[in-house]
Amino acid sequence: DQSSSASNSTGEPGTVMDYVDVFVTCVTSTDNVCFRFVDYDTEYNQLLEDMAAFYNGPMGSAAGQAAIQAGGDVLYATLHDGRWLRVQAVALHNEGQKVECYFVDEGNTSLLAPEALLELDSAFASLPLQAIRCQLDGLVEYADCDGVADILSDVLLGKTLVAEIINRDEPVSVVMFDTWGLEDVDLNNVVFQQLMGPKLPEKGCVGRCYLSHIRSDGLIWVQISGPGLTVLNKFMHAVNEYCKNNNEGMDRPEFGKVYASQYRADLTFYRAVLISPEPLPSGEFQLRYVDFGNEDQAYLSELRDVDNLGDFVVRLPYQALQCRLRNFTPDDGVCWSEEASTALLDIVGPDNPELLIRVTVPAADGQPAVVELFKRHPETRHLVCINSELSGVVL
Repeated sequence: DQSSSASNSTGEPGTVMDYVDVFVTCVTSTDNVCFRFVDYDTEYNQLLEDMAAFYNGPMGSAAGQAAIQAGGDVLYATLHDGRWLRVQAVALHNEGQKVECYFVDEGNTSLLAPEALLELDSAFASLPLQAIRCQLDGLVEYADCDGVADILSDVLLGKTLVAEIINRDEPVSVVMFDTWGLEDVDLNNVVFQQLMGPKLPEKGCVGRCYLSHIRSDGLIWVQISGPGLTVLNKFMHAVNEYCKNNNEGMDRPEFGKVYASQYRADLTFYRAVLISPEPLPSGEFQLRYVDFGNEDQAYLSELRDVDNLGDFVVRLPYQALQCRLRNFTPDDGVCWSEEASTALLDIVGPDNPELLIRVTVPAADGQPAVVELFKRHPETRHLVCINSELSGVVL
């Protein structure tokens, strides 16, 4: 393998090392990330300087407005955000009043007025197009998830990173690493964790959730509707098939490790971690079902090691979030009871329907968020505030 190169005119990577230094220039989703090879920084920066000197000087004033050829490989010069850059005309819009332009050295697109495009002097056409489009390995199926662009902008955009080239052919697939710290950080995994991690809506905003557990003191757990919960429900079917056909026990369970534990009420396996490394007098171990919030006991024979299924099963963020119901917090002076738990379940209704959730007090200082829950009336479809209904029953 040779050193990294952007030497072909299409901007596609040629023969590159497995690991190359890159600068991320554009992100829109997990299947559309653009970068430049750092090896070409000197040449590219020189190009920008030369174009600025040319087009801001007398020669630039004499440069003619370009005749737009949309959809071709013709390069144009345009002033964008204070820099003279190279673009291609992708398409015409609004009867030719706007040109969709592709910035060939950065990977982004923008609508520009036709008069903003000038002929590119031949002196600036020799440097290969710098933008390399790639996909983030293992994350393409999450390209349409809500919030993905914001996460990618925060984690990748404008940073010099190391890209491990997984697939050199189109579509190029990479794993991005941040190597600036004491330890290398797999940024694909960082993106995955942020995408899959359950998040309550911002204060005053509304999200969708399922009530997953009510503790005896009134603390509740909810599962937030989103990509993480969708992925969990999808792969737990495979986990159950594996566990039901694998009866191998274990001698020494590890504290904090993710196992699959069979829940006795429905004989289904769910992800769980041990709360204590030592067994109870009964020989059972105390554990918590991490995607629901409830605790239970299980014998070693009811636990399954899921390491053979790959780290995907164990690295998916836990899907249950702690909350407290507005008007039912310790500060409200309410003494929660078993009757209140029963009433809450009755109000939510059978089959655990999807609810709406609104945060009234965000989580802070180790205290869970305070929330309101709502459901649709099955007949009128009007929203019903579960907190208000519960107050009328137990307060």
